[in-house]
Amino acid sequence: MNLTIGAEGVECSHLPGISVIVKQFLIRLEPLGVYPDLMASLNLKADLPGAERVTNFGYITKGGKLWTDTFAWTAPADIAHAYNTKLAALIGGKVAYTNSGSSYISTNGKSVPTISQLLPQHEDAWLEAISAAVDAIRVVNSQAAGVG
Repeated sequence: MNLTIGAEGVECSHLPGISVIVKQFLIRLEPLGVYPDLMASLNLKADLPGAERVTNFGYITKGGKLWTDTFAWTAPADIAHAYNTKLAALIGGKVAYTNSGSSYISTNGKSVPTISQLLPQHEDAWLEAISAAVDAIRVVNSQAAGVG
C-alpha cells in the first residue's frame, strides 16, 4: 500500500476511497480537539489543557502504516497503554514496546497495522478510545494543576 499525503488529504493507490474514509474520520475527531498535522506523515494531534506539549495520538505514514508510539511520548504511560490495548483488541493484535519503552499497537508484537485495519470498520471504537484518552489526560492534568 502506498499513500500519497498532500494538500488534498490522503490517497492510497491500493485502497480506493481511503482518502474519503480518512477525511471523514478527521472530521469526527474535530469535536475532541484532535486535528491533522501534515508533516512527513499525517499526525493526529491535540493541544490539551495543562499539557506541557502537543499530544500525538499517532501518525499514518506514506506507506499506510499506523504508528501510535508517539502517544506514549506525550501521555502518561498507563493512559498510552490503555489506548494501545483498546486499538490492538480491535484488530486482533497486541501491544508492543519500542526499545525506549513506548507502547504501540502491533499486529504481531512487532509490525504495525495499516490504516485500513482500523478504518472504516473500527472508526467508532477508535473515536471512543481517543475520547477516553483525552478525558483521562484532562483529569491527570487538572489534578496536577490542583484543580478538581
